[in-house]
Amino acid sequence: MTVPNLVDLLARLRDESNSNCITIIHAEKHGEGDWVIANAAARLARNNIKVAGPEPIKVIDVVERAIRMGAKVAFVGEVRREEDARAVRAAAALNIKPVGIVTAGKLVDAQALLTILGPWKGYDLVLLSQQQ
Repeated sequence: MTVPNLVDLLARLRDESNSNCITIIHAEKHGEGDWVIANAAARLARNNIKVAGPEPIKVIDVVERAIRMGAKVAFVGEVRREEDARAVRAAAALNIKPVGIVTAGKLVDAQALLTILGPWKGYDLVLLSQQQ
């Protein structure tokens, strides 16, 4: 069984030249994105890349933990609120690569949610999805 978007996600997170990098996984159903980020976190940890999360806590708490521990990647979980988006942008500004999840049935709905949670100007934001 293959993990959707895992190859693209890992390539993006391992690329040292990415700055202000934010990656969002589009999940069609609740819990779908958790599987992707858990696999990515495990693979990065095996390569001695320091990661924070995934944990069932607030996005801001994962970002704060990532800052304290000097993590390169923060798996923040579901990004739903303006407060979550601000925390993700703050992490990216500090050269931590945040990875979040947006749950929406359709890709267009996920894109609309990200637009609402913006602004993303000055950030390398990528939405990874199985849908086209």
